[in-house]
Amino acid sequence: MESLNQSAIRKAVKQDIYPIPDWLEVGQYAFSTEHQKNVKILGFLGHIANCLVLGETVHIEIEKLSPSTIEVNEFDVSKISDLTYASVATEWQNEIKDIQIFPGHSAKCSTIPADIHPSLKQALLATGINEFYSHQVQAWNELNQGHSICITTPTASGKSNSFIPFAFHQALTKQRTSLFIYPLKALASDQFSKLEKLNQALPYHEQLFIAKCTGDVPLETRKNYFKGVKCPDIIVISPDVLHHLLYHTDKSQLVLLKDFLSRLNLIVCDESHTYISSFGIHFANLLRRLRLATQNCGAKTDISRGGSGSAPVSSSSEVSSEPASAPSTGNLTPNLEKVSNQDMEVLVEEIRWVISTATISNPIELASQLTGLSSNQITLINESGAKSHEKTLLVFNPQNSPNFASTNLISSLLNFDLKGLVFVNSRQTGKHIFSLLSYHHGGYISSVDLFYGSLRSEQRKERIEQLSTGETKILITTNCLEAGIDLPELDFVVLRGFSSLNSFWQRGGRCGRKSPGLIIFIPDSNNHIDYYYATQPQRLLSPVEKVKIQPNYPSILSRHLLCAAAEGGLNSDEVTQYFGEKSDLITAELLKQKQLSWSLGQRLWKRGYPHKYVSLRGIQDETISLIDVKTSKILEEMSLYIAHKECHTGAIYLTASEGKTNVWRCKELDLKQNKAFLELENSSDKRTKPDVQLAVEPLSKLEDPSIVKTAIPNGNLRLIFYWGKVKRQVMGFKELQLVYAPTCINRNCSHYQVPKAEQMTKCPGCGWTLKQRLNTQEIDKFEFQPPLETTIEVPLLRIEVNETLATAITNKVIEIKKVILKTYKDPDDIPHQLSPNFTYEPVHLALHSLCHLLTKTVPLLFLASHQDLSSYTEQRPTNIGTSNRTIAYIFDSVHEGCGTTEALVNDWDSCVEKASLLATNCDCGDMGCPRCLTEIGCPESNDGLSKLLGLWLLEQMASST
Repeated sequence: MESLNQSAIRKAVKQDIYPIPDWLEVGQYAFSTEHQKNVKILGFLGHIANCLVLGETVHIEIEKLSPSTIEVNEFDVSKISDLTYASVATEWQNEIKDIQIFPGHSAKCSTIPADIHPSLKQALLATGINEFYSHQVQAWNELNQGHSICITTPTASGKSNSFIPFAFHQALTKQRTSLFIYPLKALASDQFSKLEKLNQALPYHEQLFIAKCTGDVPLETRKNYFKGVKCPDIIVISPDVLHHLLYHTDKSQLVLLKDFLSRLNLIVCDESHTYISSFGIHFANLLRRLRLATQNCGAKTDISRGGSGSAPVSSSSEVSSEPASAPSTGNLTPNLEKVSNQDMEVLVEEIRWVISTATISNPIELASQLTGLSSNQITLINESGAKSHEKTLLVFNPQNSPNFASTNLISSLLNFDLKGLVFVNSRQTGKHIFSLLSYHHGGYISSVDLFYGSLRSEQRKERIEQLSTGETKILITTNCLEAGIDLPELDFVVLRGFSSLNSFWQRGGRCGRKSPGLIIFIPDSNNHIDYYYATQPQRLLSPVEKVKIQPNYPSILSRHLLCAAAEGGLNSDEVTQYFGEKSDLITAELLKQKQLSWSLGQRLWKRGYPHKYVSLRGIQDETISLIDVKTSKILEEMSLYIAHKECHTGAIYLTASEGKTNVWRCKELDLKQNKAFLELENSSDKRTKPDVQLAVEPLSKLEDPSIVKTAIPNGNLRLIFYWGKVKRQVMGFKELQLVYAPTCINRNCSHYQVPKAEQMTKCPGCGWTLKQRLNTQEIDKFEFQPPLETTIEVPLLRIEVNETLATAITNKVIEIKKVILKTYKDPDDIPHQLSPNFTYEPVHLALHSLCHLLTKTVPLLFLASHQDLSSYTEQRPTNIGTSNRTIAYIFDSVHEGCGTTEALVNDWDSCVEKASLLATNCDCGDMGCPRCLTEIGCPESNDGLSKLLGLWLLEQMASST
């Protein structure tokens, strides 16, 4: 028999009945001093109240409740038509800041176009496509008339079927080829499956040769596509593979590549909104090279072999016939009937472009930058004819512990038997949430899994399949599943954190495709952008951002000019024609540096293989394979720099499989083999944290220095724009022990997140009730000799202050310290956010804080992430000239830059103004917080920051203008 604490029961009987205050009512809200938040009262029993907190019912002593500190919004959940979603909203009502309901609308359909190839029409019917949506008909008509299009209809509106039928039609009627470019391997594989399904529905003798060219396909297989007797009709490709494939344009090894390009009639760039930052600059220049290659191969030639729907004729040219039979390999299709010269009609057409993108504010501008066409040559298709279903958006209040809130919410959604995705902005966040879920479910949770980029192709495919079959109910994913991969019908999407408006609605569009959908936004109160949109949820309905790229960014453009010269070369008059304004000046400099040669025929060419020095995604280093030492199987793959931080020798690395968290120890990082050897760890309560440092080395000035005046007489800053090196060094690591311990959750307290003894209930600093939280304690420390090092070359902005301003900064710190000591009588009571004012050199403190404040403005001024920038503050041995010895650097965080630092330099005054406004309006007061000051990934670990001092320096600059 289970024993009871009879002594406690007897004491309870002797207690006086606790009077229930008048203000405490069932269904209303009260403030819990134990939880430091408003809770909903569900009922009473004796001196205990049954309350709803973060979706869970908890028992709270009535004496620990007080009247609600704020007015709590009550929402009419009856407006939500789906009863299950209404129940979810009711359960979490005390955490909800706002509810938005977006009604659905019926479909606008038309019959399949009459001029489509008859076999293709039957194949469409066989695959369940009985009619076209209105926007698909519009796309067909525009493409059939020889026009290029930009399509921006919502997620799940059938954008792919706006161009797939036309590609098949052109191949069947004219032997014209199509190139489909997808930014993600998983998306390319998904679209390839769609194409194959339609292809299999064609009569056997009319089936097309469709090739997939992504990193998941072996190199030899990709080469064999172009060594047979017939080139592919449609190629599905990633930008990374296209970059290297173009090298073979004029080479004899892949003879059919030139044939494919000469017949090219349709280029599709799907998910074009993802081409931002350096990736967007690289991609725009890759397409410039593609356009040049197609011209060199004579891509305007159109060979018709009968059928309906010919495009308009603009002129004619002579071409020879090409073999029409395909070799019999796994990816190839049955032989096509040969066509004689007498049956051929020679036409000339321009290549059609399809720029498919999520909703952005400047679609035509982006399409023009990518295609090289003027805006009036591109037709915008932005009205969807597809049926849409009602979607409900629940915006949560900012969460101090968003991962814990996400964990509780996921458990709740599982109880409602709902299927969906939880989007996170980093692998670490996803792994943390999964670990918490696993812990809360007894160490095993089979219905939830992780999905992120470093998983192998077969792992990604398997996890999508398990979601489709229902074996997995919820995937916690990074942005890998944001793009248009076809997923099973999903009920909900949880957004753990904000990235951009574009991304927010793209992710939200993954649910509710065939029935109503639920979108839940869980904002992190420590993230400035999350907090902004959570407290002003109506801003989520603002126009989405523009996609701005700088194709002429010199460091990237110069690399692509070298690649173009190695791909068959280019004439001098083609340089500016294809590569934009001032590309001729860059080309002249490359000639001067003997990187290019000029033939007697005035053709520019390049020896060797310059492509190996170009990384489209800004990742310069090689790939490291993570190996299970027991089975020798590859677990995952990652870049060298990430491996230095996460899979160095001795590192703890987490994966998820079969419903549980696997904890691995890296036994060796072998840089000669590019392999990290991992072994399962016996204990699951260990973690490691790398010690990452930077070393910055300016190489050459890009612009003359500029002086920034301040309100301090003769007190100035000097800005110098350099090209330089940034060495990212992993000096060693700390070994940490996970502990569940009482922890202060008041972020303005000096004891914030510091684990306390198990018997403690109150924080000794602020008096708040301590909460059981998962935290870490350092148990060991290791150093690497020599450090693990990777180097990138980037544009650098160096910020210096003269001695007059340095003196003013020092005096301001003295003033700040006096105010702090007056406010906090006991130095031990000074919050840790204010303590750097007493321990750091003043100019270092000012410049480090200034860099952080400026970086925070990037997402508000440019379509870029604040993570596109990094900063570093250092002290030189002595003063140089009139400048203080402490200097700071702001620089692009990707190799060879992405233009963000340059944008900040060019818009310096706006950045200063916006940074001051952002910091002033932040509700953290003088403390500084992740919303306005601290930064994830700060090379200095966010040590040595002062919001008070940084804001003062911003104000001095703003006051001088």
